[in-house]
Amino acid sequence: MNLHRRSATGVRRAGAIGLIVVAALLMSGVTAEAAGLSFMVDTPIRLASPAITLTITAGSTADSLAVGSGNIVVIVPGGSEFMVTSASRGLTASGAGVSVSCSSQQVAQVDIAPGRGTVDSQTVTITPTSELCAVPGVIGAGGGGGGGGGAAYVAPVTTPAPTSTTTTATTTTTAATTAAPSVTGAAAPSAAATALRQQQVQLLNLLIMQLQALVLQAKAQGIALPAGTEAVVSQLAANVAPAAGTSAFTRDLQVGSKGDDVNLLQNFLITQNAGPAAQALAANGATTYFGNLTMQALAEYQQSIGISPAAGYFGPKTRAYLKTLGQ
Repeated sequence: MNLHRRSATGVRRAGAIGLIVVAALLMSGVTAEAAGLSFMVDTPIRLASPAITLTITAGSTADSLAVGSGNIVVIVPGGSEFMVTSASRGLTASGAGVSVSCSSQQVAQVDIAPGRGTVDSQTVTITPTSELCAVPGVIGAGGGGGGGGGAAYVAPVTTPAPTSTTTTATTTTTAATTAAPSVTGAAAPSAAATALRQQQVQLLNLLIMQLQALVLQAKAQGIALPAGTEAVVSQLAANVAPAAGTSAFTRDLQVGSKGDDVNLLQNFLITQNAGPAAQALAANGATTYFGNLTMQALAEYQQSIGISPAAGYFGPKTRAYLKTLGQ
């Protein structure tokens, strides 16, 4: 499918600046917004609930994009297109000029193309379902309960935000002296609040890592970024501490593996830039498929940190090491 594209300079500038705006706004909470966006490369967007990655297809344009914890809301100008895919969940979308499809590999796709030739824009909310999308004509696709023509879309359940406890300081006064204020009833952070904080920090780290990988990919492909782009991304990375003890990786990965965690591993290897193999991976760009380039870059990284054997297999040793880094 041919998507409407702006000039190369405009796409590069808007795409890089737009991603940085999203990251900067995420620094203040889970929800982020950015305006005037054109995406020069396939761009991963990480959601928190469910913890999955959606991919905005290269060539997509939008007037604005809001990334929430469990969905994205996009405004697409008339005459433009915006496409999102998901390799791990089905997708639902509302609005005119929107089509939702599922490939034979169970990759969900939302294509938004409002009123070509008009100035009318379209606001669309895109939400992941609870399981893989259902391939047309295949019963029970995506691991459903069987019977009746395929898996149904089920909206994800949103976990309510933890409530806070407000305490009031009291002051005791005597005829001679005034006692220092004392605080009573102050409760330690709940387990839910701690888990939410870790999730937010991890989400920020993932997004910043994706930005760093995109910068390296652009340099490897000879794309000139706006002045100061690398400095801004580096400053963002310095302002967010790793969520040590948590990890986005829950399984072993090897050649042939597919999924959002493969994309995450590739972005991590690109940002570590351990040598020629990482640079070759950056030039190719992150995908959701674990191939030979990923194996070589992983082996190179394992060798650089002293993991043996450095065979390019992502197993318990490497997962445990990355967990200490909050990856």
